[in-house]
Amino acid sequence: MRDRTPSKVLLMASLAAWAALCPCAERDLASSLLAAKNEQERLGLLRGHAPPELASALDAVERTAVAGFEAKDFAAALNAYETLLVLAPEAGASAKLPFYFRRIGICHSLLAQNDAALAAYRAGLAAAEKSGDDQMLAENLHGAANILQRIGRYREALPLCQRECALTEKSGRPEPQLRALTTYGQVLTGLGRLRESLASHERAFELSRRSSQPEDYSLCLGNLAIAYGGLGDWETTLRLLRSLPSTNANSLNAMAISQVRLHRDADARISYRAAIAASADPAQWRVRAGTLVNLAILEHRQNQLAEARTHLEQGLAVARAHQDRRVATIALAELSQIAAGEKQPAEAMQRAEEALQLGRDSENPSGIVNALVAQARAFEVASLDGDAGRTFTEAVSVAEGMRADTPASAAGLQGELDEWMPTYQYAVAHRIRTGNALAALQLADRAKARVLLDMLDGGEPGFDALADPRERSEEQHVRDEVSQARRVAIATPGPASKVALEAALRNEEDFNVRLYGRHPELVLQRAAPPEIRPGDLAALAPNSRTALLSYFMLQDSIVLFVVRGDRTGIPAVQVFSLAGGARLDALIRSFRAQIAARDLDYRVSARALFDALLAPAAGALRGADRWILSPDGALWDVPFQALMDARGKHVLETRSLELAPSLSVLRQLRERPAAPGTPRVALLVVANPSVPEAEREAGAIAALYGRSRATLLTGDRATAGLFRANAGGADVIHVTSHAETETNHPLESFLLFAPDAITARDLLGMRLRARLVVLSACETARGKIGQGDGVMGLGWAVLAAGARASVLSQWKVDSSATGSLMIDFHRRLAGGKAADKAEGLRQAALDTMRSPGRLHPFYWAAFILVGDAR
Repeated sequence: MRDRTPSKVLLMASLAAWAALCPCAERDLASSLLAAKNEQERLGLLRGHAPPELASALDAVERTAVAGFEAKDFAAALNAYETLLVLAPEAGASAKLPFYFRRIGICHSLLAQNDAALAAYRAGLAAAEKSGDDQMLAENLHGAANILQRIGRYREALPLCQRECALTEKSGRPEPQLRALTTYGQVLTGLGRLRESLASHERAFELSRRSSQPEDYSLCLGNLAIAYGGLGDWETTLRLLRSLPSTNANSLNAMAISQVRLHRDADARISYRAAIAASADPAQWRVRAGTLVNLAILEHRQNQLAEARTHLEQGLAVARAHQDRRVATIALAELSQIAAGEKQPAEAMQRAEEALQLGRDSENPSGIVNALVAQARAFEVASLDGDAGRTFTEAVSVAEGMRADTPASAAGLQGELDEWMPTYQYAVAHRIRTGNALAALQLADRAKARVLLDMLDGGEPGFDALADPRERSEEQHVRDEVSQARRVAIATPGPASKVALEAALRNEEDFNVRLYGRHPELVLQRAAPPEIRPGDLAALAPNSRTALLSYFMLQDSIVLFVVRGDRTGIPAVQVFSLAGGARLDALIRSFRAQIAARDLDYRVSARALFDALLAPAAGALRGADRWILSPDGALWDVPFQALMDARGKHVLETRSLELAPSLSVLRQLRERPAAPGTPRVALLVVANPSVPEAEREAGAIAALYGRSRATLLTGDRATAGLFRANAGGADVIHVTSHAETETNHPLESFLLFAPDAITARDLLGMRLRARLVVLSACETARGKIGQGDGVMGLGWAVLAAGARASVLSQWKVDSSATGSLMIDFHRRLAGGKAADKAEGLRQAALDTMRSPGRLHPFYWAAFILVGDAR
């Protein structure tokens, strides 16, 4: 039976129509040219024909080419367009050559013939330059850049994209501009230049609002969402993708990636499978290959190795068929990891080497990091520990090199850290396995709190000197919207006001990301800080009574580094492996719930957590009554001070505790020069009049420092404006207020004043000189817990703004007990009755514990000291 597919039917109809309209001679010439086997044969057929005959034949072959192209019979279209390349110069139509080359490139591309497509586009470039056709020059630049981007040759694609963007901007038409910017953004992503990529996609999205093509808006919004994801803002990515008018294979795949990053694996599986079903059309090969590999990575993580291998091989086959280096690199690295896990060193090595070669050829830093980690694990399986260590070090170096292209916003930096944390985890685990405890601690510490270190080094820069009036107006507008929505949410709490506040916060986040995209000058100069050195450790733990306890989350467990000093000044580092996972997380949640409920059975959980997190290191901690603790991940939610040892003693009864996001941060806090100028007052104390007993607490604390040395803001003077005006000149700051934690928007967590609020973002923009900031409010120690990055929120912002230490609460506190504890704490601090801030807080907590009716940790264990306790 004859082939009657739609493409063939369209082509036959077109040829029939042409045959009916054209004289015999013209049909014969055109048919002969189309049937010729090569260029020489076609040139021979053209001899002796007059210009009118050649022009008519040109029209006839063009109609055949267009019919084949529209019918998606690309082989027939290719033959016709290649015929036109010979016919056009003879017919005096050389100006059409750039267009023909462009169409030839498209046909080859759709037939997965990338090398031939690239050659055609480059020939089109030369022809367009010769004829001075800027439009076709841009079109062929676009085609060539797309092919190079697709096969991972980003460095070659970059100048073509830049040239295309300049040409399309001159045209003033939004459609070609947004198309050029989209490809440019994808190339920048491949090169790891994420900040510039986001700016390019943001500009394309703005242009899509003026495009005459309705689908451009959805396409550009989807690309913008994916760019947010590249910077680690997966909540924004998911939100934007869900706002698309309709979904397609690409958006479903991106949605699944976001869901994986947000630990919604069940949802991700559904989205991945929907994306695979939506990419059945051969033209959708690229998203199909990527989705198959992404699904396999999820399956590998869930230990479904057979399914993972199958999907990886399928995705790899599609990627290889279309010369997609990026997806092939990812697939090969993952196959190498599976082989390493199955103790198959030969396969693991071969796959990793191929992945690394592809990654290096395309100069894709993300692919290079994944391939290096896979190769290092292959070296481990082959017992080549020296090679493994060097390769892990290189992987960390490449990953850290990508940080310079992340926006300087705290959220952007934290998302970027999440992306590369597995690289650090593998490298730390390797150093532990090879017996190098100090090197493992140094690398683990380097991975922790990197964002806060950046802020301590340079601060989050403002843009007043860079912004134009429109941007300043837009900033004020979005800030006012958030303030208004927050006031409504506080005054009339409920679902509607919460939704309105969430929308205003999202709008503010979107503005901030656009701002960083438009102003690359705002990017922090982020050099990797020096590793914590033995001398630094000795300074932090100067005697046998002090112990440093630094936790680090690996993928399947937790490591605890214990550092002890002695008279020699040479610190000893010991490593302990602890069980992590869902069981520990559940125990932490249960313990916190018991504390909040004042459950008298809390002792069982308190002892279990001590056994899980501290007992394995009991020998190494013997004799140390001062602990400097650096938690990680979910351990920031553990009230270590309330845990109980085998003797039934709470930790705080026998040890003073000082917490730090990392040992490097603590070193930085101690060594960082004070902000210019000397504090004008010893104490700034602010009391929100709506908090019970707040004014009594504030007055008593002010009296301890001396009224002439204190600034007291109470009643209608307890405003955000007066706080801003006075905070920079205070040595100690004490705030008694209500607080709200925004987990999804941690820098929008706020302290409620009268009648307005101070957010963590506001604090971040201030220059504090305080050696201590006390936030006497509910849950001020809480916020967004980033992997390896501490808790981003109010306390985090205080340290980043310049304070050397903060006192924060871990749960909703009792006003009366808190007031007594705080007055006692400041009495010891102001009167010099405590060795340092940590010991002062400990003694105040113990006094509260001994008070009638306040034995339960709910009353005395809520507050922690974070930062420099001296």
